[in-house]
Amino acid sequence: MPKGKKKENVASQTFKSTVVLCCMIALCSAAVGALGMYFYMSSQSVNDNCPQVEDSKN
Repeated sequence: MPKGKKKENVASQTFKSTVVLCCMIALCSAAVGALGMYFYMSSQSVNDNCPQVEDSKN
């Protein structure tokens, strides 16, 4: 019994650490993606401001 319990505890700890790791990776990728989209949109609005206005007029 104690051996099985210990094994289960180790497995649950490994599962918890895996879940935490996945959550951290997901949060980091979401933050990087949000920052990338923000900088991309800001650069697009700064660089292509005049062409967008001309396209909307045409």
